[in-house]
Amino acid sequence: ISVNTIENNIELITKELSDNSYSALIETNSEGDIIREYPVNNLQDCFVSDTKIYYIARKDELYKLYTISDSIQTETKISYPTENKIYYRLAVDENNRIVIYTSNEQGDSKLDFYDSDYSFIQSKSIESLSSFLFHDNRLYYTDNLNLYYTDNELNICKSDIDFNIFGSNPTFSQGNDEYSFLFSNDEGVFGYKSDIGKYDKLLDFYKEGTDKLSRTFFLNNKSELIMCNSYSLFKAVFQNASEKEIINIAVFPDELYSND
Repeated sequence: ISVNTIENNIELITKELSDNSYSALIETNSEGDIIREYPVNNLQDCFVSDTKIYYIARKDELYKLYTISDSIQTETKISYPTENKIYYRLAVDENNRIVIYTSNEQGDSKLDFYDSDYSFIQSKSIESLSSFLFHDNRLYYTDNLNLYYTDNELNICKSDIDFNIFGSNPTFSQGNDEYSFLFSNDEGVFGYKSDIGKYDKLLDFYKEGTDKLSRTFFLNNKSELIMCNSYSLFKAVFQNASEKEIINIAVFPDELYSND
C-alpha cells in the first residue's frame, strides 16, 4: 500500500491482490471511500504531483511511465527494459522534471532525469536510494547515511542536516505548515522543524504497542497523521497531549487471515 496527498485531501492507494488476478491504483477520500479505480499491471512505484498521478508499470517486455490526469490514463514515451532491472522509484522535482531511480542486479544505481515533455536530460550515478522527500520546495533523496538534493544544474549536493538525528532505519514523508518534513524510525513518527533544527515525536510505537509502519505516512490538511501497514490504512487523531485515538479508516479483508 502506498499513499500520497493530492488536492482537496484526496489520497492515492496502490493495491495488488494476493492472487495476482487483478491489480489497480485506487483513489480514495480521507474516509476510505473509493472514488475511482485504475487497472494497472505489475506496478513498480507511483507519485502524485499537483493533480497528476505518475506511475511505472510493466507492459509486455518493458517498464513504462504512465500518467493519470482528469481520470485519463496516458502512456508516455519513457520506458525501460525489464531484464536486469530490480528496483524503481519515481518522483517529480520542483521544476517538474521527472526523476526515476533504477538499480540492477549488479548493484549499479542511478537517477535518470526527464523534462516535462518526457525527453531525457541526463543520468547521475549514485550509491543507493531509500526514499524521496520534499523539503524547502526542493526534492531530496536519502540513502542510509545521508540526505542529498540536486540543484538547478542537476549537481548532487549533500544536505547539511545531521543524518544521525533520524535514528535507525528512517523513512521520510512530506511535511505541512508546522513541520518541514516527517520521518519515521524504529521508535515512532517525528515532525522535523528546519528553522530550529529540532523535531517533535508525533507517535510512539512502543507506547501505542504497534510495529513500525511502512514508508507511507503523512499529515493531511487537518493535521491528522495518516499511516499504513501491509493491510490497512490508519488515521491517528491527536486531540491533546494526553489523549490519542487511532482509527482504522480502510481495510482490505482479502489480505487478512481472519476477521479479527
